[in-house]
Amino acid sequence: MTMVRHATRKHAAEKWQDEGVCPNILRRLAVLKKDSRGCQAYTSQHRWEYEVSDGNAQLLVSLKDRTCACGLWQISGIPCKHGIRAILFAGLEPADYVSPHYSVKTYKLAYGLPIHPIADVEQWPPINAPTLEPPTLKRSIGRPSRNRKREVGEQRKGKRSVTVKCKKCGCLGHNARTCKGGYTAKERNEMAGKVTKIRNKKVVHGGTQISGTFDNLDDLEGVILHDTQVRDFQLEDHMDVTQTSKRRREGLRSRLV
Repeated sequence: MTMVRHATRKHAAEKWQDEGVCPNILRRLAVLKKDSRGCQAYTSQHRWEYEVSDGNAQLLVSLKDRTCACGLWQISGIPCKHGIRAILFAGLEPADYVSPHYSVKTYKLAYGLPIHPIADVEQWPPINAPTLEPPTLKRSIGRPSRNRKREVGEQRKGKRSVTVKCKKCGCLGHNARTCKGGYTAKERNEMAGKVTKIRNKKVVHGGTQISGTFDNLDDLEGVILHDTQVRDFQLEDHMDVTQTSKRRREGLRSRLV
């Protein structure tokens, strides 16, 4: 409860001396002193300005303005590790540079006024005042709206569009159940910018065979159809056409027979 927490902190603060900062802040300063061991302070011509190195970073610390380039001192009101390193280098006490808001005197003022207990509602004394009732709920005509009322000029929510992608062929506009084949392997490679290589393909005619490496099936087809005796050529059954669809291979076979 807030009342119990308020009273507990008030009773604990009564044991503290009015001078200085709160014990929690002193423990925090002790931790920051240990963290400041990795920093190095350098003095300048101005007495209250120091340059503190923290690793590869160089930060400006002003003891007069109680500021540091990292910004933590200005935000919290407690010197950061760079400020503490500069304060210790100057031979001063870090607790003297803590904001007055963290002093014991301010803490006691914050919890000085008590919070009185509140009785139950049934024990409240009656008052001569009208009773406030909630407004009468009137149901409007028609089905209640499911959409919230939008601000003036606010864009209305449009219909959400979903693009279906087939898992078989990877095409858009249909799913795997209604797929009719989609693109061939060569067409998918052309759309992806890939080059299909056909290696060690043989064309046999009268014991003579032609072998070579072609970029795609069109090049192989052009070499075969350029010959006048093309109808006497046949593709070997063991021909391995890499990344070429079976349908395209059978079509080439039918043109050569």
